[in-house]
Amino acid sequence: MTKEPAPKKAKSGDAVVLEDLADKAWQHYQNYLESCEEGNEEGDSDELTEVILLLEPHIKKNKSVKIKDLRTKTALLPVLCSVASYFLADQAIAIFLQEKEWSDEIRQHLGLAIDSFPLNAAALSMGSNFARMTKRLQSAQIITWYEQAAEYAVLVRSGAMLLLEDDTVDHSVKEWIELLLLNQIAGVELDGDEDDEEDQGEWSASTVESTSRFMAAMLLSTAGDHDRALNHLKEFPLTHRLHPNVWLGKADKVEYKNSCSRISSVSCDAVEPVSFRRPDGLLPVDLYQRLLNVFKPDAAYWKESDYDKRGYYSYFMDLPPHGQAPSNALEEVMVHYLLPLAAEQLGKQTASTICGFEWWVHTRPIEANLGHNLHFDTDESLLAQEGKITHPILSSVLYLTGGTSGGATIVLDQTPDSELDAEQCWRSVPVDNSFLVFPGELLHGVLPCPGKNPTAAAAAKGSKPLVAAVADLWKKPPAAAETQNRLTLMVGFWTRRVPDKMKEQRLYGPCGPMPPCTEEHTWVQELSKGYKGGKAKASEIATAGVSKSLQVVPIPRVTPTWEQFHSNAALDDLPLMIPRAIDHRFFVHSGSMCFRESLFERDEFDQEDDSEEEDEES
Repeated sequence: MTKEPAPKKAKSGDAVVLEDLADKAWQHYQNYLESCEEGNEEGDSDELTEVILLLEPHIKKNKSVKIKDLRTKTALLPVLCSVASYFLADQAIAIFLQEKEWSDEIRQHLGLAIDSFPLNAAALSMGSNFARMTKRLQSAQIITWYEQAAEYAVLVRSGAMLLLEDDTVDHSVKEWIELLLLNQIAGVELDGDEDDEEDQGEWSASTVESTSRFMAAMLLSTAGDHDRALNHLKEFPLTHRLHPNVWLGKADKVEYKNSCSRISSVSCDAVEPVSFRRPDGLLPVDLYQRLLNVFKPDAAYWKESDYDKRGYYSYFMDLPPHGQAPSNALEEVMVHYLLPLAAEQLGKQTASTICGFEWWVHTRPIEANLGHNLHFDTDESLLAQEGKITHPILSSVLYLTGGTSGGATIVLDQTPDSELDAEQCWRSVPVDNSFLVFPGELLHGVLPCPGKNPTAAAAAKGSKPLVAAVADLWKKPPAAAETQNRLTLMVGFWTRRVPDKMKEQRLYGPCGPMPPCTEEHTWVQELSKGYKGGKAKASEIATAGVSKSLQVVPIPRVTPTWEQFHSNAALDDLPLMIPRAIDHRFFVHSGSMCFRESLFERDEFDQEDDSEEEDEES
């Protein structure tokens, strides 16, 4: 596309030139929006570039912008330039996160978005996400950015609504106000029936405010500033949050003599989650190192499995016949080291019913992730087909890296059949090369990885001025910080062969098959090196996981688990809703029942199955 030459800067008061620029720039923006509707998610970015080339020479930095003054197209030109820059910054950040190579376009576009229109809440929220994921700002600064984004989103939404109601504002200008201020900067949409002339619709709550408040509450909870976090949570229609004691790790001294009364699938002796450890690490050095190499952050596994772009997936591995040598390193770990520890917890008779392992891995950057949502381990396929809720007899976590600074695993005294909220939870702080086991029917999740987060006092002091923080975004974080990841191997021990009940066992679906040992799956080749199968030596069988140096460490219990509070959200208004993609259910409505209901929510795997069935029928 041939770029138009940037016009000469208009003289003061040259309204004719600015009006002409406004029409040209708006047409390019409309072309961009149309290109997005044609199946191109990113749209034609050249159209956005044209907007900036036309407008940037005429944009002056103005820190005292007032929404009420944006009554003409020329007054809205900085907003249009800011929105165009925001979209280009979003694209540049996406490329950076995927390719891990710095692009100066991020500095250029995000800086212009904020300079052109300082109230651009969407740009501030995106800048906060970028800073958090790349660790380019201190946590206290990032919290301030999120809070400022939420404040600006409220200001922009309310101010834009007043302008839309003002009869003195031209109708064509109101189109700009709707598409720029409401749709893009505040994330507000008009909900209504377009075919119904009498249905004028209702403006939604701001998704930018929702995201920013939720993220501020998460980071403040992680930092220990629970009063400040609650101020944000009260703006949502919520009733419960994880108790501050859970975040702070304050173990309660109260003993629960009947703590297993609501847990039915395992014996009372197996209820308490425990950690198995050895002074020199649970797995021998060579085996442990092999797992680290196969699953390190830059290993082939993550790229070959397309981990960053997939939903949940796992693999199912059958328990090999007794006496058969392992076929790869993972099989050796599970059969010779983890299964004997499961037997220690369950008892040999119960453990003898185990017939297979469901396993999956997760890697999370320290300080740059939100943990993992509270959930139940279950057979998704059987749940979808027959509505039956089943669980592995034992769930477990093998901590590989991220010890002490990685997010704590929390296991709640709550099952899908619980009618009351969990009274207590166990809080397991990761220790490298250790093994956590707990009953497979219990609710569990992972708190955010705090790293060296500020204390509550430090977070409450605020942060640097916004201008200084923007400049700090372009400072590259220390190299050491970039490699700190919380790496875990999860294993569910099943007493029935899960794939037998599945319509189709799909690669990269729940309980999928182990990929073949081919060039497309070099990580499988790496795991299989040196393993030829056949008969195992007697010294290699059954007892490798248990030794005299083994330590069985109880997991600290925390109570209470939940704290109830009253929301400020009015029931008759359109409430702020936590975006589903980042809702880890640490803050919920209606307590324990939401977790059982979440099991029946449809996900991307159900949708894929529906599409396949529709194709077959057609």
